[in-house]
This record gives sequence, structure tokens and C-alpha cells, in this order.
Amino acid sequence: MKRPLAIVGWSADGETLAAGGTHPTEGTKRIRLFRSGGRGAPIDVDAASGTVKDIKATPDGGFVFGAADPLLGVLNANGARRVLRDSPLADHRGRALRASQDGKTVAFAFEYDRAPASFSLEERSVRMGPPGPGLAEPLLAAKRVAISDWQSGTHPKSNGQLLPLQPFEVSHALAVATGGDSFLLGTEFGLRHFDSTGKELWQRSQGTVWAVTFAAEGRLAIAAFGDGTIRWFRASDGQELLAFFPHADRVRWVLWTPSGYYDASPGGEDLIGWHVNRGRDREADFFSASRFRAGFYRPDVISRVLGTLDEARALAQANEVGGRKAAPAKLVLPPIVRILSPSNGDAFTTPSLQFRFSARSPGGAPMTAVHARIDGRPAAELRAFEKGAGAQELVLSVALPARDCIVSVFAEAGDAVGEPDTVRLRWVGAATASEATRARGFSPAPSDDPPEMRPKLYVLAVGVSKYADPSYRLDFAAKDARDVVAVLEKQKGRLYSDVITTVLTDEEATRDNVVDKLDWLQKQTTHLDTAILFLAGHGVNDPSTGLYNFLPVAGNPDKRSTLLPGSEIKTTIASIHGKVVVLLDTCHAGNVLNEPKLRGGDSNGFVNELSSAESGIVVFTAAAGRQSSQESTKWGNGAFTKAFVEALSGEADFRKTGRVTINMIDLYVSDRVKQLTSGQQTPVTAKPMVQDFPLAMSP
Repeated sequence: MKRPLAIVGWSADGETLAAGGTHPTEGTKRIRLFRSGGRGAPIDVDAASGTVKDIKATPDGGFVFGAADPLLGVLNANGARRVLRDSPLADHRGRALRASQDGKTVAFAFEYDRAPASFSLEERSVRMGPPGPGLAEPLLAAKRVAISDWQSGTHPKSNGQLLPLQPFEVSHALAVATGGDSFLLGTEFGLRHFDSTGKELWQRSQGTVWAVTFAAEGRLAIAAFGDGTIRWFRASDGQELLAFFPHADRVRWVLWTPSGYYDASPGGEDLIGWHVNRGRDREADFFSASRFRAGFYRPDVISRVLGTLDEARALAQANEVGGRKAAPAKLVLPPIVRILSPSNGDAFTTPSLQFRFSARSPGGAPMTAVHARIDGRPAAELRAFEKGAGAQELVLSVALPARDCIVSVFAEAGDAVGEPDTVRLRWVGAATASEATRARGFSPAPSDDPPEMRPKLYVLAVGVSKYADPSYRLDFAAKDARDVVAVLEKQKGRLYSDVITTVLTDEEATRDNVVDKLDWLQKQTTHLDTAILFLAGHGVNDPSTGLYNFLPVAGNPDKRSTLLPGSEIKTTIASIHGKVVVLLDTCHAGNVLNEPKLRGGDSNGFVNELSSAESGIVVFTAAAGRQSSQESTKWGNGAFTKAFVEALSGEADFRKTGRVTINMIDLYVSDRVKQLTSGQQTPVTAKPMVQDFPLAMSP
């Protein structure tokens, strides 16, 4: 029996009755309001895409409700809706799931049969838009098998024979193998695989399955789940091979194997993690995947698992190609910090605060240091404490700026770095002139503070077009570096008291020169200043580690000593006390599409390292995943640089506020690059736990 309005609740004053559930059956679910003590005419309010699960009254005469999206929302006394927590999941209901012949590209939808998208394992990027050619819908019938009553039914049949489902198990999706020798059924309880006679071959109970299909000539079974994931299974026995989670923001994503080896977009590696129990009497610990990046970030394994149909074989092949030891990665648990005081949202008026926090090291290694960050930048550290693994309470004094800020505290235990615990603090004391104008949403004018108190901007721009190896050469990387510096130099006397720049192009961009100037950038930038690093050229991944390297002018991908490791770049700039912004345009195709050493370079891991909470660096990267960064004589630049220069020239200041902030640049560059490249290039911005801040003033 259907009960479309099974969930009810009265307002606090008893004047309004609210009812929800599965009403209406199709499309957006609504909450029906009855005024006048429940006797008034019904008023329908759009609530969520999923079933409304609960409705509770709020003191102001409204309601708070939860839905299966999952979504948490509020209706005020007038019935106006406000979302408190939106769903992070793609909605796989409907008929959007498709797959390429090899199963390495899938099409899906972020909303119920709307917002179509596709994801390519080869390219490692989400593309919005209708599915391209070569992506086939699931087959629903074949000569040897006829499936009936499977659409939203509890009694599906194969050739007239009732299939053995559990009571109340609703069937949602069907895919028949080419030739009709077997079929997949997605149900409310999981994924089932039957042969043509209706005999069940295997089942996987991992939650509701909304869509299914076959690929790789029937060797792969692909299913889209209610938890937002798309998963690949070995069709012969149901062994899961790979899972993909596209976040509803349509930018972040993560891929992982059952053992935890993963690949992720910038900002995507914290979407999954490890749940570690501590017994019945204590809450479990959770560690995001980023804490284990060194051992489990393995895009090379991800690339091989669908081809081998076996995770262990994929790992062995990747290790052999990269020259890695065959030993499995170890899960070394990092230390855990919890800030006890101040609390999130507290106000402060003093130039410093005592942070009281608890710390423990569940991995057993003694803690060696505790660090504090303000808006992502180094602020304080504690090393003089009992170096044990057990729980202890500690105090750290942190000097704070006279403004609202975000403070994070995290601990280290050897090489293991823990998740930061974070609080937002509100400054309610007297502000400097510049801080007051920032609080009102404007960048300070040059005269607001004396020159010695205004920030300086330090810029290191590296662009390599004329590589020593002619086959690596590009058209506009060097010009891009000069053009970025030119637009930033216009900020002298405006947002910054001074703009100090260093440009290394072509033959100047040797490994030693870049390292020297990175040191210069680190030493010159104070806590008041901003540092920008621009890199344009080629990036390559070390086959033995998968780690990113920048290719200097004389770099040779086969000689590690000629490359500049991303880890060395990170170590230097992460120690800068001021704000740090990195502009990364090193995924160029240019004239090297036939050069395998430079093809398929992936900077995702490097970007995630730079933008991690412990590094706190804002990163703009020109292209997602393994996409190529495009340049053209029509623009006279790379697409990314052209968009960035336009953004700082005022195009990103949509509201004409007089400032161009990080978030404004992100929005403008993302849309502009897609426009310039007809959607072939998708820039990505990775922002750690920092507040938005201006990078320039509009002309």
C-alpha cells in the first residue's frame, strides 16, 4: 500500500500541519502544508529529490526536514525553503548509465535524468554534457532471455519464471549480456547476476542499485548505487574491482580499489577514508585517504585494474613497471588532535590566544610536533612536550591577526601527519584601517595603512617554450610567464605596497636557477605578504613513484637528476609564512602528442599535496587529470594564462566591488577556459581551509 504522505509534523504553535514522503511519485518530492490548525487548503512546497524521511517543528513556527537525497532543509513559517546540508551524491536513478566497449568510460547523470556527464579513466576528468559516441545503453532483451515485470516490481520474471528475490525487494535496473547467456538485476538490496535460465550466479548486497550495464564483452559488470558510486565488478564471480565517486559539485572525484589504492582529483582524496574501530565503548576513528597518500595514492594501479580484472595483478604490474618493491602498503595511523578551547565561532579581542587541545597517536608512534596554521599559513609549533603515543592535553599559544580567521592544529608522529582540527574565530576588537575595509568587503586603498604595514607581492614566474630537446618545445609557455608578471606588476601601489618579480624563461629556466629562486621566494615573503609561483612548461610523473616533476629547460624524463621534483617545490613554498598561490600550467600537449614520455602527465597528486591542510597553498591548475593544456595563436597565450590575465584585469569582478578574490578568479577562469577550448580543457582550483582573499584590485 502506497503512503505518499506518511511523514507528518505539527508546527510549534499547532497552526500548521506538514506532511511529506514520496509525494509526488515522480520528480521533486514536496511537503504539503495545511494551515488553520490542519483544516486549511493544502499548499505544496518543493522539498527534495528523494523521499522525505522526517519532519520536526522549529520554535519560530517553521519546520526542519530530512530527505533521502541525503538532504537537510528548513521551511520557515511562511513556507520558504532553505537548504542546510545539500546532497553530495550523484543521483543515479533513471536511464543515464552507459559504458564504452572496454568499460573505461562511463556516462551518468548528476540529477535524476538531468545534468548528464561522463568520466574517462584514460583522461581522469568529469565532462558535463550528453554522452559521446561509443557509449552504449544497457541491452534489455536478447534471443535467449526475456525479462518481464522488472521495472519497480517485486516479482520480476525470466522467460516467465519468477526470480528468487527477497520479500519486498524491488527491482530497479536490468542489463542483458550480448548473446543473452546472462543478465544483471539491480534491486533495492543490491546487485544480482543470473544465467539465462534464471539461476543466480552471484549477488552483492551493497545497497540500492539504480542502474546496471555490461562492458568488455561481458567480462565487466558495472552498477550505479544509491550511495552515489559507480562500481565495476568481475562478471565471472562478482569480485569488486574499482569504485568511482563523483561529488555533486561536478568537479571533485575519487577512484579506489577494495584494498584502498586510489586516485583523486584535486580536493577529492578526502572524500573517502579509513574507519578504524576502537572497541564498543569508544567512538571509532576516521582518517581520510590523504593521510596515507605515500602508500596508497596509486593512479598506476587504478589504470590497470580493469584490464587485468584482478587488483593483485594490477598492483604487481604497476610495481614491476615502476621498479617498486612488491610489499603491500602499510596503514600507519597518524596522530589525532581535538581542540578543546576556544570553540568554533568564539570571539576574541586579544593579539594571541591559548589553544588547549587533546592529542594522541593511535598508530603507536610517539608524537614529535604540533603545528598551528592561520588561514593555512604557519603560525606556531610545539615540540617541548612528552613524546609519547598516549592521550595528553597540551596548550599552544598562537598570535592572531586583528580579523576573523581560521585556525587549524595538527600533530606529527614521525612521517605520519594527522588531520587538522579547525575553529573559526571572530575578531570583535578594534581593527586597523585595512582590516576594517576588508571586513566591509573591500580591498584597502593604498593610503589605509603606512607603507611598511601594507603587504608586498613576490612573484616567481617560470615558463619554458624552447626546450633543449626540440621535440618538447611549446609556443607560448615563456610568453605566458611574462604576461602573468606584467598583469601582476600593475598592482604595485594598489593592493600591494610593492610587487617584486623574478622571471625565468627558456634558457634561464635551469634546474639550479629555479631552485635558487624558490629559495628567494621563501626567504623574502613575510607573514604580511603574498607569494605567487607560476610554472608553465611540461610536467612528468616518475614511473617508480608516480610523483610529479617539473621539466626544466634541459630536463630529460629518463634522468631523474635533471628534473625538479614536486616534493622539493612543496617543501620550499609550504614553509612560506605569507599567503601562497601556485599557478600550474604543465600539462601541455603542444607538438609532443607523439612523445610518450610527456603524454598523460598527471599533476593531481602534486596539487593535492600543495593544497593539503598542512601545506595550506591555493593552487590553480590549468587542466584536470590527464587533459592537455591548450595554447593557440588566436589567443597569443595558453588558454589558462589568457583567462587568468583577463580575470586580474577586472573581468572576474562581476559585482564591480573593486577587488578580484581567489573565489572570483576560480569562477571566471573555470568558465572562460571551457569557453575558449570548447569544453576540451577543464581548469581546477584546490583551496585548503582558508578564507577567500583578494589577489588584485580591479582597474
